[in-house]
Amino acid sequence: MRNYTIFLRSFAPWYEFGGVLPKSAADSTGGQFAGDNRGFSVDDDDDTTSRVNLKFSVDVAHGVLGFTKVWCDPSFGPYLMAGPRVQDRGKPKATVTSFKDGSDFCVSVGYGAANPLAPGAPDIDAQGDYRLKYDSTKHELSVQAKISGDQFPACESFIDDGFGHGVFLGGFSPDNKFEILRLYGQFNQPDSIYFESTTTISVGPHGAFRSVRGAWGTQLGKSLLALGPDLSIHVWNASIMNAIPLPSDAPAAVNAP
Repeated sequence: MRNYTIFLRSFAPWYEFGGVLPKSAADSTGGQFAGDNRGFSVDDDDDTTSRVNLKFSVDVAHGVLGFTKVWCDPSFGPYLMAGPRVQDRGKPKATVTSFKDGSDFCVSVGYGAANPLAPGAPDIDAQGDYRLKYDSTKHELSVQAKISGDQFPACESFIDDGFGHGVFLGGFSPDNKFEILRLYGQFNQPDSIYFESTTTISVGPHGAFRSVRGAWGTQLGKSLLALGPDLSIHVWNASIMNAIPLPSDAPAAVNAP
């Protein structure tokens, strides 16, 4: 059985967001920060950017954690919210823990990173808790996932087989860009919004994902939708992504299942 890679990412669905002053054409100051301008995705390429990224590999059969990488894609916008428009990268901090629980392999990851162009800004935080198990008789990989964190910006998680197949595990998204206030003070309640999923993935002889079945839910309901028969990976991904509304003010954000 091959190793698999799990991703946890926080992204801004908008073309632009934040900022306090209109952009000045005369001196290139002010304006908003560049967003990632996308919906939920299982793509892992240079065009699929995020404000914060974390990925790690797992050898489920042996209960071994492989590599871990955490990074921020470049931020572009007005320095100190109103100054000249510049580019910089955030400096994320991450925690990763793992343990075996019988035949299950459990991994918890979390990260925090602030906007590097706004010194003093609060971190964007996210947490992913995963329980994995491989059934060598049925050739099935079971993944239980809980995704939580700040309600701004959007967040997503998926598992990738290395053959170009990513199975979406869940996420959440704010209603609009003004919910950036949820990063501050009493509005910041990272444990109050979460997404849970239980997936069983059929695995081919070389470890490639073939089909998926399972269920998912949110803090509003433990079984928002349960799916019995196996589905194609694309249908499964699209079903979960479409069940999570994207911001009403991000018209260009399109899911990529």
